[in-house]
Amino acid sequence: MTMNADATENVAEPDVVYDTLVEQLREAPPSPSITALPDGSVDYQCRVEIGAAGPIGEGRSPPSRKQLGESIARGEHKSLRIVPEVGEPGGQAVNLASGAHGFGADVTLFGHLDAPAMPEFPFPTRSMGAPATVRILDFVDGALMLAEESGDILSWTFDDVRAAAADLGARLDADVCCCCNWVSFPNMPTALRDLADAALDHDADGIFVLDPGDVVGSDPAALRDLLDVLARLGDAYDVVLNANRRELRELASVVADGEPAGTDQRGVVDDDRMLALREAAELRAVVMHARPKAAAATDDGVVEIANLTIEGPERWTGGGDRFGAGLATALGAGWPIEAGLALGNAAASYYVTQARDPGPEALADFVAAPEHRPGR
Repeated sequence: MTMNADATENVAEPDVVYDTLVEQLREAPPSPSITALPDGSVDYQCRVEIGAAGPIGEGRSPPSRKQLGESIARGEHKSLRIVPEVGEPGGQAVNLASGAHGFGADVTLFGHLDAPAMPEFPFPTRSMGAPATVRILDFVDGALMLAEESGDILSWTFDDVRAAAADLGARLDADVCCCCNWVSFPNMPTALRDLADAALDHDADGIFVLDPGDVVGSDPAALRDLLDVLARLGDAYDVVLNANRRELRELASVVADGEPAGTDQRGVVDDDRMLALREAAELRAVVMHARPKAAAATDDGVVEIANLTIEGPERWTGGGDRFGAGLATALGAGWPIEAGLALGNAAASYYVTQARDPGPEALADFVAAPEHRPGR
């Protein structure tokens, strides 16, 4: 992949975009119909204990992921104790549905929700089996998630969606259909092809947003198949690929003449990666969300929106899913892509600092605060 001399880039004026977002949230909150699927998990925030000294952090600073990893590599610790707190609902589709519902979207969730820790959600749900179990190890510089998938997730197919949906046509013809966590479902490639066929049968004509999950380290053949599936979905939907920077680079490596993921050799930059992915899978847009900014490649080129300014996060996980909720809600409401990036940025920033999902007014107040504006 080479630099695209014809690619255009538009760095939108943040204050203008965020001021418009505040006005929209206060005067006309978005309310599109959204179908989210197919995962679900029970998440346990965990502390790590070593030896008999008690929890890491008692009387000393807690380690970073790097420090703990290096001490394990040196053989200083042969065992760790992972002590969980009370489980809470999680999973990319669950998080996205919760965030979008907070904005006012009409959400239906098809997930893996059969567990006592799963609450009664304030929107319609259809369960397809037992959720995954996720243990989240929090460190001073981030979190590590250890996932144990359930048998129902490992055996899931699109037939499980059909069995759970008496109104399949209406759910596939929502303003936005959001599919999350492709990487955790072995049968996802076939399931997405079946979904595309069903959407065509029901004359669906909305937007399809895919967040593939942590694809870093995936078999290149599997990634190429994913891009083929996205092109197939394009027969029924306007397809948007939404991923973080590392995931995007991994996906782009399979359409970049063998370029190693994560490098910027030969002048390759993220804009070119997004444009190459969009062309390869014939997508409406490729969206990248990162800490400093969000960006999208469309047929008009690449546009980016600087992220809001926040203090250290309260939560290290879940922000990317809330970004997806904001993006999907804005696109489903017919807002321009810049507004989708801004709403995604705002939703993610609010969640990681407040550890809860906002309603439109609370999010508007958060975005309007001068200290949160980019560069402040």
